[in-house]
Amino acid sequence: MGDMSRLFKEIIKLDKVFSTNDTASETALIKNDNFVIIADEQVNGRGQRGKEWNSPIGGLWFSIFYILKEKVIPFKFNVLINNSIIDAIHLLYGENALSLRPKWPNDIYINDKKLCGILIEGIPNEYYIIGVGINTNNKTIYGHAISLRAIIKKDIDNDLLLEKILDIFTKSLERNFNEEFMRWKNTNILLNKKVEIKSGGKLYEGIVSDIEENGMLLLDNEERIVTGEVIHFE
Repeated sequence: MGDMSRLFKEIIKLDKVFSTNDTASETALIKNDNFVIIADEQVNGRGQRGKEWNSPIGGLWFSIFYILKEKVIPFKFNVLINNSIIDAIHLLYGENALSLRPKWPNDIYINDKKLCGILIEGIPNEYYIIGVGINTNNKTIYGHAISLRAIIKKDIDNDLLLEKILDIFTKSLERNFNEEFMRWKNTNILLNKKVEIKSGGKLYEGIVSDIEENGMLLLDNEERIVTGEVIHFE
């Protein structure tokens, strides 16, 4: 188990849930420590802004329940879990063969297709639930997405991948966040790209000139976007 055993006292494995985030929220009522929920299948998985996240058998669907020791913005955990997932996949399956890149605000892409989505919920100053969905072995893929198995041409050991992600994530909490953030930003697939982003009922267009450490996206026309849905980028 390594370093992750110091942070997560329990990993709860389930066959089928509506949502691992919802299950984590319910489980927290009877727990008083950090834990992880993992499910073979979600029947009502969701992403940002309540969008449906298809989660059939074969993928890696899990949620981390993390009790905060200090005030932290959710974007920090987005960066740390994002980097941890990329590092774990590179460690297990080779960095040179995989073009994994983060995509603002909360995705991971491979070869310009979506591999992973992240949803962070919770109560600031109290706890966060970090929901993660990774297309690993699932054969059913919807939309502009891809599975890891389709890329590396072999089955993925979901238990081993989860163990590596949690171990790296645990260590990342003790590292300098600015360094973690700069690595996330400098490899972000949207940086210097022309984008169309829908946020707060408004459509923004421009070239991404920068991303700030609080997650704010800056366009070349001086527009600033806290979060939103990326409609198009090129």
